[in-house]
Amino acid sequence: MDRMKQKVSWFQTPTGAMTAILIMYLIMVPGKMIPGLMFHSPLLEADAWHQTSDILTAILILLGVQVGNSGKTKEHIWGKSGIEPFISLGIGLSLGFLALYEIGLKSVFGIILVVSPGSLEQIKVIPFLPIPELVVMETTPRLISALVMGVSALVLFRMSRFQIGVGKKYARRLIEDDGEETASDGRLDALAFAGILLQVFIPSFGWIEYLCGLGMAWLMLGTAKGIVTDAWKKINHAALDAETTEFISGIVNRHPGILGFTVQSYWIATCMVVEIKAIRPRLTEGLKDVRQALTEQIGTFLEERGHKEYRVRVRFEEQPFHEDRVAYLISERNGREIVGGTVSDLMRVLICDRRDSTIFRGREEETTPEEIGALLLEKRIGSFNVFCLNDVDLRMFEDCLDGTKIPVVQAPSFRLNIVGIRNSDALAA
Repeated sequence: MDRMKQKVSWFQTPTGAMTAILIMYLIMVPGKMIPGLMFHSPLLEADAWHQTSDILTAILILLGVQVGNSGKTKEHIWGKSGIEPFISLGIGLSLGFLALYEIGLKSVFGIILVVSPGSLEQIKVIPFLPIPELVVMETTPRLISALVMGVSALVLFRMSRFQIGVGKKYARRLIEDDGEETASDGRLDALAFAGILLQVFIPSFGWIEYLCGLGMAWLMLGTAKGIVTDAWKKINHAALDAETTEFISGIVNRHPGILGFTVQSYWIATCMVVEIKAIRPRLTEGLKDVRQALTEQIGTFLEERGHKEYRVRVRFEEQPFHEDRVAYLISERNGREIVGGTVSDLMRVLICDRRDSTIFRGREEETTPEEIGALLLEKRIGSFNVFCLNDVDLRMFEDCLDGTKIPVVQAPSFRLNIVGIRNSDALAA
């Protein structure tokens, strides 16, 4: 495992990935802003300003990753990943603001000015409006702009996949969210590339750039909505879970027959949802009554806490099977097979797979006292079961397994049927 960790590049860690994204945006912003100002392209300018905010976002995420890595201490009260939903919320809100103000409004006013150039003076009366420049570009500047946007789209798509991969590998939702935002940037640049290229082939379609801007704004709003919704659910879940889990756990603990459980609480719109996953023994009866009782008691608690809309979900899962593999010494006494004997009888063993102490598969293996240890290690045996009449024989078997750490267990009986072996031949694989 240590060797595997040493081979991982620093850029494939959360900190390294976000540093790479920061460097990418530091190169892209001047690469788009300069030609955007030179050619008066609203798409290039808007995208440059948009990615200027991405630089700040990348810096915030880097800080969030460092705080998240530190764990919950007096210096870092948010603890691991506790601050990440808030940064994700900021990413989504800033993305939505840029979509509406910097790109959406500018595109709308661009279309208005194309349809009615005389309305420019009336629009300028309103302060703080992003009014685009009405300058018709020549073919060469458009080709340069298309090249910039095309290369940018390819780079953003590649980096978004890289970001999302690192986020999933290290379970950092914040980096995944920013990867989705990077992919959204790539879709915007691809749309802008298509729009500018269309202007090159059809110069009279100069206004198409503003329609592409509206499409960009729409895509950005969709991405922003997904990020904000997910972050808001996480923030609410963190606040509610701390208030409800302890009391609800006490309610569940009072019900017999539940071996273990988990409790989750979160919001769906204005409805609070409490999910309980309980582990029960197999073939347990009366689950319907237990589910109804839990639902009523938790519902009463939520109503007392002022929750008018709530939903309680109780799901039962069967206790998982306990499987192991053991070996039994099989020897003959008076013409019949028994479990047990002495070391001199150690010529064959029965390797059995058990599920909840019930044998469901077995196979005989020939062996000797000298080879028994290596055989049981090879077969990954958990214990060697033998019925011994005295402690001396038991210690002799332990000497045969010395160094293997496989325990020698006293079988409950020398009879195969009592131990659970019906017939060694019938259990043969």
